[in-house]
Amino acid sequence: MFARFAVFCLLAAFCVSAQERRITVSLPSGLQVIGLNTTTVRGVPYFSFRGIPYAVPPVGELRYTDPIPYRSTGSVEAVADAPHCAQESGGREDCLYLNVYTPQVPSRDGDNAVKLPVMVWLHGGGFVEGSGTAAAHGPDFLVDSGVILVTVNYRLGVLGFLSTGDSVVPGNMGLKDQVAALQWVKDNIANFGGDPGNVILSGVSAGASSAFFHMMSPLSKGLFHRVIAMGGSPLNPWSFSETAKERSHRLAENLGLKTTDSKELVAFLRTIPAEKFPEAMKDALNDEDKERLFMFVFVPSVEPNVEGAFLTEHPADILKSGKYINVPLLTGVASREGKFLMKWTGLADDPEKIKHLNENFIKIIGPDLRLSTKGERDTAANKIREFYFAGKPVTNETFEQLVDLLSDMYFLEGMNSTISSMATKAEFPIYFYRFSYEGTLSPISVFTFNGVAGASHGEDGGYLFTMGATPLNLDPQSNEHKVRKIIVKMWTNFMKTGEPTEEPYDDDNIAWPKYTLKEHEFMDINVKLSIQRKLEPRRLGFWREILPSS
Repeated sequence: MFARFAVFCLLAAFCVSAQERRITVSLPSGLQVIGLNTTTVRGVPYFSFRGIPYAVPPVGELRYTDPIPYRSTGSVEAVADAPHCAQESGGREDCLYLNVYTPQVPSRDGDNAVKLPVMVWLHGGGFVEGSGTAAAHGPDFLVDSGVILVTVNYRLGVLGFLSTGDSVVPGNMGLKDQVAALQWVKDNIANFGGDPGNVILSGVSAGASSAFFHMMSPLSKGLFHRVIAMGGSPLNPWSFSETAKERSHRLAENLGLKTTDSKELVAFLRTIPAEKFPEAMKDALNDEDKERLFMFVFVPSVEPNVEGAFLTEHPADILKSGKYINVPLLTGVASREGKFLMKWTGLADDPEKIKHLNENFIKIIGPDLRLSTKGERDTAANKIREFYFAGKPVTNETFEQLVDLLSDMYFLEGMNSTISSMATKAEFPIYFYRFSYEGTLSPISVFTFNGVAGASHGEDGGYLFTMGATPLNLDPQSNEHKVRKIIVKMWTNFMKTGEPTEEPYDDDNIAWPKYTLKEHEFMDINVKLSIQRKLEPRRLGFWREILPSS
């Protein structure tokens, strides 16, 4: 019975089994992708394909190599999430899969020939954790709005970002995985009802930084047409490393091999079980790195200029030169990004952490500053201490100032420098926002320090997707429902037209102005929208004085 059904599917772009509520889409390669016909929380039907391979499993001798596109003429059961990529909480190396959620698939008679915009979502997690699973990225609100959602797994940590600093392992395998996924979308998304000419590359936190990195890479040219980057930029100190080679050699030495030979190092690391890396990575740090408050060991880095390189210049230099892919950009930050870090670092709950910060402020803050010499970093760190704390120690009474420092140093300064640089050369519009609504929809709010008002890092992402245990059917009069409606409408407007407020989100019909260096206007997103000028001018003005411009 199923064999006859499969043969029939070969003759059509798609088919549905009423008994199993299944659907099969044929790809240009001949691969048959079997998904499910399901409904959103509002009861709107859509099609779900979870666990589609886009690259050959990067295992064995393929560990640390560039992704190889998956080619097959068989069939794939895409009815459940694939395992997430290897990380501290588990996962597997065989993880290069993506999910597609679409309101439509093409019919043979062409009655739904309109191609839909495609949002490709890159998850956050500091390049060391996370995945594209449905539990964290439920597509309901997006497919209800006529947008296709694609979520992507990519290699993480040492498996995704090891670098020997030469042609043996140039690095950035995780970003190259994302390129392979984007190429898959370009080649195949039309068969799912999507427009390969309207791909919106999107992400939060490390996913947002990734989206900016793709704007800087020749490998990604032509694979996306707009960008949505939420709470992350390539100039944030946690999103980029200038010591990837040194960390790779320290990792190998701590696991049992001291060598200067890159091939020997990589051959050795291919023998190490993946589950050993999360703990071993911590020993790849030097003494200075170990003092830093918020950093990840293996993240994007500059590669040697070899064939297939993703990034061959420092992001700050690329921004200065203007040699990046110029597309419409919607980007922004949360009003109090650093609230999340109060919990992450232990500063909110551990008096010993506060004591250590007070006694070692220069040593802790200095390494995260974008300055060339230790002397410059130490001088700037002293100025930072005086600016935020005016000679006072960090205590419970100065937690608000500490949150502002964490927000500025790890998020706002990098984002502000990035968009200010882009605005000097932009050929397409930049729309900038601040998310200031302090709500409950994002799971990250559970792990956030609540002693200071404002929205924390990543909270804006909670209003785009259904997530885990977050409520699905909100009271239409609730503030959470209003903010969700606002974000989904503006984001999907941008995906469809390139303008977030081309269609009104409600009766107010407020227009979102483009960001310019003359006006510095941005949208403040709360229960009530408002247009503001100059994000935190006093604080970010201070950072412009102590750090080089991009």
